[in-house]
Amino acid sequence: FNSAFWYLIKHVLGKKAPYSYKFAFRSFTLDFKDTEISEDDTVSSVSCENSPSCQTQTPTSEEAAAALKLQAIWRGSYVRKVLNSRKPGTKENTDVTETLKKLWTLIELNFEKCAVMLLREMFKRNCKSIEKFPCYEDEPYKISFMDYSVTYADQPPNMWFVIFREIFFVPEDMLIVPKVYTTMPSCRLHVVDNDTLEEMPHAFSEVAPHVYLKNKKGYTFMAEAHTGDLPVAAGRWKLRLIGSHSPLPSLSRETVNNVYSTKEIKEYYIPNDKYVMFRYSVRVTAPHIATVQVQTSKSDVRIKLQVLNNEEEVVSVTGVGHAVIPAFDFLSNEVLLSSQ
Repeated sequence: FNSAFWYLIKHVLGKKAPYSYKFAFRSFTLDFKDTEISEDDTVSSVSCENSPSCQTQTPTSEEAAAALKLQAIWRGSYVRKVLNSRKPGTKENTDVTETLKKLWTLIELNFEKCAVMLLREMFKRNCKSIEKFPCYEDEPYKISFMDYSVTYADQPPNMWFVIFREIFFVPEDMLIVPKVYTTMPSCRLHVVDNDTLEEMPHAFSEVAPHVYLKNKKGYTFMAEAHTGDLPVAAGRWKLRLIGSHSPLPSLSRETVNNVYSTKEIKEYYIPNDKYVMFRYSVRVTAPHIATVQVQTSKSDVRIKLQVLNNEEEVVSVTGVGHAVIPAFDFLSNEVLLSSQ
């Protein structure tokens, strides 16, 4: 329970919880062994840097014994201070009481969400106390899902276009199953890890269930469609993210976008000994994420689409008659990027 409670406190206060809340937590729980608290603990506000000579110097037996003695003295002083904070009328008790009142006020602002989070963390940590809840046996069989819908306009025949492209951030490692609902005859979803630029695997033209790891830049979900020989009427497209628990991946902005700026280039291919169909240099003036797509009139042509930076390949995809880089983050570093 204590580790689940500390997880809730960090969520309410933010990733960096002040020392006063850490001390109040220890006073409230008398938990001195929780490793998560110890890793976050910063008892002293004084920061000191060791000199290079101290970093490479091996302490003598006298120095090691002195360090252990100081640690034991400090540990005893800290424990006595925590125990004293549980006695009414002491200054420490007054400080802890005020801190816990502030914490409770923050929890009450979103009481239901905090309550569910605490209970779920207790389930995840397999606390013995969860057996007191009649619903604990149902937890492994529960799922959560979230829908994101966009609309698209009428599309002419033989038209390729982007329906959906958004970045989602994963709060923690979790199994996610993306599901697409659409009447489009030809639609494909791509998911790209923005940290590694690797695309999630597919199974029978659908994104396979996968454990998404928490990363820095999130994941780009991009859906492309092709109309074929017949026009397609305007309609609605929906993405459903299915997970084993909440919170699910969160959208990087408040609402989804369904309007994209498109630049199309059509040319004739001239055979050459290097088998290069085209090569363009791009100067990036503002950072943004873009989708790069190539399509040939001959449907059985094998294509390799590359993005180069200083002649080094950054990302590439292959295809037959069609190739698409679902999402690439172009940075405004005033360096020429080349696509071929």
